[in-house]
Amino acid sequence: MAQPKTKKDKKAEFKANVISTIKELIIALIIIGIILGSLWGYAGRWPPVVVVESNSMMHGGDSAMGIMDTGDFVLVKRTSGKDDIKTYINGKKSDYQTYGSYGDVIGFKKNGGGGTPVIHRAVVWVEYNASGNNNDSSLMGYGSFDVPSLRLYDVLQLPINDYKPDNSILSIDLLQLLKNFQKVGGEPHSGYLTKGDNNPQIDQLSSLTDQDGNPIEPVKSEWLVGKAEGELPALGLIKLYASGETSQPGKSPPPSSVNILIVLVALIIITILTLHLVYWRIERIRRKRREEEEDRQSRKFQGRISTRLRSKRFHKQQKRLVATQPGKPAVSGDEMLVYLDNILEVGEGSAAKPSQVKVKPCPSRPSASQVPKSARQPPLSGQAQSAQQPVSTQAQFKTVPIRDSTQRSQPTLAKPVPDKDILDTIDSYLEQRED
Repeated sequence: MAQPKTKKDKKAEFKANVISTIKELIIALIIIGIILGSLWGYAGRWPPVVVVESNSMMHGGDSAMGIMDTGDFVLVKRTSGKDDIKTYINGKKSDYQTYGSYGDVIGFKKNGGGGTPVIHRAVVWVEYNASGNNNDSSLMGYGSFDVPSLRLYDVLQLPINDYKPDNSILSIDLLQLLKNFQKVGGEPHSGYLTKGDNNPQIDQLSSLTDQDGNPIEPVKSEWLVGKAEGELPALGLIKLYASGETSQPGKSPPPSSVNILIVLVALIIITILTLHLVYWRIERIRRKRREEEEDRQSRKFQGRISTRLRSKRFHKQQKRLVATQPGKPAVSGDEMLVYLDNILEVGEGSAAKPSQVKVKPCPSRPSASQVPKSARQPPLSGQAQSAQQPVSTQAQFKTVPIRDSTQRSQPTLAKPVPDKDILDTIDSYLEQRED
């Protein structure tokens, strides 16, 4: 029958559970740190991921794998400049596609300012031609644009046929772009024209504005945040739900993304619980093995002590003390065993000395008739025998183990004492008694 746990055992178990929980948290933080550090090292920017906050890059009314949908986490990698970006026009020539269409999807700061960056597809790079002719009297001195990738120069209209994903004609009014510059009093410049796959027009001719309310200008290379490389679907919806952005127009999450989020959250929770249970099981096995090893070492140690107490030297010491100092009680085997038990329980410094220990009969110890003759102390003769008569029968040596592990649980060595110290304590005490 298992013994009830003491207050000390419960306290030790609680402490072990707290330490185990702290270890798990530290391990989890280390794993998260390694993942984020690796993403940071690869992307070359912080934060390495952004959340798609609108449906401007969706292809259709629902989410799809490989397409940038509302609530997706997107990894954005720092670019090395203009040569690292492929536009829709260049991607179509080489059949280079990302996220369901040609060219790269880039993240950029609106007009180089603050606020949330935009992550849209780079359609084409246009060069401002200050010496060009725009044939508009209201735009005298504003020039025109060149499109080197299409070998078009001094143009004000740019039609792109079979524009994916819906294979429509994308008509870009470059003259209106010059009017936007004139409206804000800005100097025209070269840059990327960008567009959301789900939007009807490029960003530079749409209602999209910067934080000051100005129209979006062609994106300069220094305004780039990076280009999109990879995504983690739906998890960004947690941020959108928490901030209340899902109720805004154009930011409602697609139904499939909500289902994916539920599945992913469930998988994450199950994975965490599984890892916790596996770790707890491993710790339990390790703790059990450690206790078994301690028990084995304790049994071995007890055997050495019992052997020492049965040794001839201990018999001789007892005989000599009884013969030379009849008025001084000898140290019995029981007293020494109780003393050593106390050392195992509370430590050597707090244990009572053998002469201070009152030995009580223990039912688990064998009686004199049950002790083998080979283990009994030989009778004394002559003066030694007469001198021993005043001594209590409890002082006679008995071969008894320190603890009967079948009767009670093995004590935890809260203050471990090396074997050598215990055995030296026995010898030292016997020498002091002899002196």
